[in-house]
Amino acid sequence: MLAALLVLPLFLSSAQDDPARVPIQVRTVMTPCTDQGTFILRMECTPTEKLDRDHALRVALTIGVDDVHQSDHEIKPGTRTWAVGETVDLAFPLALPEGLELDGGELVAIRLGFMSGSTLYAPAVDGYLIDPDGLADLDFIEAPRFVGATGAQRLKEVIAQGKDLRKEDPPAAWSLLSQALRDAADEATKELVRDALIEVGRFPSATPSEGEERVVAQRIRAEQVRVFRLEAGRMAARGRLHGALRLLEEVGGALALDADEAVIGAVNEAERTTERIEDLRERLLTELNAEQEGAVKAAVEEYGRTEALLEHANEVADAGERRIALALYRNLRRFDGIDLYDSAQERLEKVGEEHLAAIPPNEEELVRAVREHPAWERTDVSGSHEFLYIGPRELVERIPESSRLHFDLAYVFLTDLFGRRPNPEGERVTVYFKELWDFGGGVGGGKIIDIGKAQPAPKKPVRVDNGLLYHELTHCIDDTSPITGGFREGLANLGAAYAHEALDQDGDALHSFEGNLGQFEEFYLARDLPFWRIQNYGPSAGFFLSFLEAYSKLGKHQHDWTPLRRFFREYRDAPVRDGREPQVPRALAHYLGRAFGPQVFDDLVRYRFPLVEEDRRQLFEEFEAYESEALEGFADAFAERPNSPLPRDLIAKQLNRYSTRSDLKACERLRGELGVVFDWKVIGPFFAAKASPLACVFPPELEIDFAKKPRSLRASRADYDQRVWQDPWPSWQRTSSHKNVELRPSGWLRFDYRPYGDDRAAIYALTHVTVEAETEAVAHLRADDDVVLFVNDVRAGSYRGHGSNGSTERWRGPHLNLPDAIRMPITLRTGRNKVLVKIRNQGGWAGMALALAYPDGSPLAFSADAEAPDPVGLRKQVNEPRYWKRLVLLDHRSYRSKAKKEVGGFSASNKEFGGTDTGKGVAWRQWTVRPGFPKDSPSNLLWVKETVTRKLEGAVRVRVEFASTEAPKVLVTVQGEGNSDGLSGWNLILVPNGANRVAARLERYDRLVYESDPMELPAAEDGRELVLTVWRGWATASIDGVVLLDRVSIRPIPDRTRVGLATWGPNPRFRKVEVFEGR
Repeated sequence: MLAALLVLPLFLSSAQDDPARVPIQVRTVMTPCTDQGTFILRMECTPTEKLDRDHALRVALTIGVDDVHQSDHEIKPGTRTWAVGETVDLAFPLALPEGLELDGGELVAIRLGFMSGSTLYAPAVDGYLIDPDGLADLDFIEAPRFVGATGAQRLKEVIAQGKDLRKEDPPAAWSLLSQALRDAADEATKELVRDALIEVGRFPSATPSEGEERVVAQRIRAEQVRVFRLEAGRMAARGRLHGALRLLEEVGGALALDADEAVIGAVNEAERTTERIEDLRERLLTELNAEQEGAVKAAVEEYGRTEALLEHANEVADAGERRIALALYRNLRRFDGIDLYDSAQERLEKVGEEHLAAIPPNEEELVRAVREHPAWERTDVSGSHEFLYIGPRELVERIPESSRLHFDLAYVFLTDLFGRRPNPEGERVTVYFKELWDFGGGVGGGKIIDIGKAQPAPKKPVRVDNGLLYHELTHCIDDTSPITGGFREGLANLGAAYAHEALDQDGDALHSFEGNLGQFEEFYLARDLPFWRIQNYGPSAGFFLSFLEAYSKLGKHQHDWTPLRRFFREYRDAPVRDGREPQVPRALAHYLGRAFGPQVFDDLVRYRFPLVEEDRRQLFEEFEAYESEALEGFADAFAERPNSPLPRDLIAKQLNRYSTRSDLKACERLRGELGVVFDWKVIGPFFAAKASPLACVFPPELEIDFAKKPRSLRASRADYDQRVWQDPWPSWQRTSSHKNVELRPSGWLRFDYRPYGDDRAAIYALTHVTVEAETEAVAHLRADDDVVLFVNDVRAGSYRGHGSNGSTERWRGPHLNLPDAIRMPITLRTGRNKVLVKIRNQGGWAGMALALAYPDGSPLAFSADAEAPDPVGLRKQVNEPRYWKRLVLLDHRSYRSKAKKEVGGFSASNKEFGGTDTGKGVAWRQWTVRPGFPKDSPSNLLWVKETVTRKLEGAVRVRVEFASTEAPKVLVTVQGEGNSDGLSGWNLILVPNGANRVAARLERYDRLVYESDPMELPAAEDGRELVLTVWRGWATASIDGVVLLDRVSIRPIPDRTRVGLATWGPNPRFRKVEVFEGR
């Protein structure tokens, strides 16, 4: 908080007493005061003129109008050595005087001045108090509750009070000491209170309240609903539709038909086919097998649509063949005779109800087994001070008391770390150990934690003071926002590391730090990932832990977590919450810098945060402007404020306002200031049969010809239709008909295709941008939902939309339909440049906007047109290298010497070799976990030895000769790392679809970039051949001449040359694997 917000009884000096000023701009950041009364004054000093002498710093600590301490400090390096305009970071350890009696909560003003000889100079700061003695009132600290000698005595009294209460009112004693731990200002004091809590916590916890009993009942009922739906889905998948319908009718909702199927792709993007009650009823009443269809056809041919057919249908129904009878009734139509039709409809309804009610005995037994599963009878509840444990009676009752107490303490510590309690109304967090949840982990959020695979009678007591429970508890507590996607799980890992350390679980704490920091280094820093693609779990946790390890380490197993406590509180109370991806790191940089010190800025640059040198200064100024809502100084300040979002945002705010009023002239001017592209040709929607629409290559990526009408599947995926290039309809012009594509005055393209619909579809927008000279520029983009950008047929980048991503900017909107969600650096060549934007829509209507600017945000000088490309037609040919040199041949004899097995096993026989293991041991999609979506991981992985591939540069070809003609399931990796991660480079995954169809996935690390629909393979008599070619930013894959991916644009992974091969089991077998180098 700014010192200017303090309301203290100090006086501004009069004009005649105005003190001398030294030309040094000063910003201060105070570390929180410890219980020992110590703190650090951090200063950022920037001289505005050359200083001819050295100065000392005078600091006064003031409460009210009285100085409680004053001291002078030598400044190193001396001020005469400071360069004009360059910021010098200083830090001065300070302390409140011993013997100072404080009640806690007092505000201690920090007043500063510069001394030269006997002369005192005030710093050159505006808007702050300059007191009569010449000192500037720049900042403050808050005295903690237990500070100093009186605070130590106060702490002893609180601990004694808690111990006195422990027998007569244990919950009150626990609450008293829990608050004392949160009030403690440093780790040492918190440890003292923790030890007292351990003593108090051994006494019984409160019995469940009436409200808590309702919560427990609701949790058990919700689990029954989940299990009933899951088992209904399994029955339906096996054709036991009556049983599925019975279970679903009891609980409502929908079931998933393929709930047990493993997922080869990203589990967080996987979808299940669902059916509701009405869907099941329809299937039961209408589905026929081939034999039944034949019987219906024969009866209609024999009896015709006559009374005889009705009588025959009745006889069939009475004989128990109700599905056939129902089909026969449906064959009698109104024009066959109204009386006959009415009789058939009456029978159709009656027999239909009979059929729905006639559940087969075996299915009735299955339904009864679910409904009366012993898990429901043995479910019970057991409590602790902070939790209610639900699950098998023997499990929850045998949780060790010491373990319960540690988990209770973890709750206190974690709520203190994040500064938030998920249950301020007092109802305890529920932890449900679920017998019937086949998931080896847990989930947490709000006030609930679920743990899977619970044993009804575990051999050993189940403990709750472990990393999994700490992780899920953190999910209940942490509400940090906005953040990048990976940070949510990373913060939960961080919480687990803190709980281990706070509870003196030294081995686990050390493992948490080493593991998370190691994954941050190996899987994020060592890879060429942008900051917003930092992975979940370890890498993201390691990001935060790196600052503790660098700046707050107290010992081998201990850290000072005070900076992170400050970060979480200040970040939650930030004056602006800007969730746009390029702006999230600015807030993180500002508040992490305040917490850990200015050196964090250099770390964040090394961590690939999009920061420039000027941000050292302007981050503070931005947030100061946000807090005071004085943003005018950033208007048009592109040169002075490079990288700041505010100059563009101020224009965008006006554009949004004038766009809603349809002020076309103002919008045109403002679009020009932002560089918004306004000339487009669009085409869509395109549907894939099974592939992701964002990753599937559709005709516009291969050919642009406005005269042609490329084919696409319909939304039903049942047949094909043609698509045409369109001009967007100006939204400000009235029309009596629906327009598929609308262009708003702001430059936002809105897509709403009818009658196709555009759910799970791809849409393309084309423009051409002309510049006078080759230019390094930045594309500012937003799409609903996801987007890929191609410039001159080269893939510039992709981005998955996050909507507002936690944005709550009061001053700005946020305005979702402006081009500001992501930035992509691009190169525009001299002359006309083809720009193709691909939008993936998940559901509802879609949209997109694009703006082009210089890297500092200032508008780019360009013209745009939506005319046909020159030349019209297929994209420019991209030629592969002409010469290929074979580097290695792997066959049944050489694979052992030329390759290294990393995971699983391989063996040779019959002049073939292949994998032997089926244990799914290859590391696979390590950063995504989703209950109900098991991963389909490979089991065997080998790498061509590094000595063979280490000199590979820009072009590599892998040719795989399979021994079988069946569609293979295999992974080929190039530009890989050579470790146990199966997705460590550019990864081609072939996925069979039946015996003779195969789909291809091309992934960069674990992110899908391209995907083909399943393609028919030609007949083959003896094996198949796969060829993957990667060269200078392009890739092609084919099998037996069938092109799966045709010269798709990719971004090479620098300094990675390993080539790998993985299988899921003993098949496929390989005759040869050859690696070639292109020249």
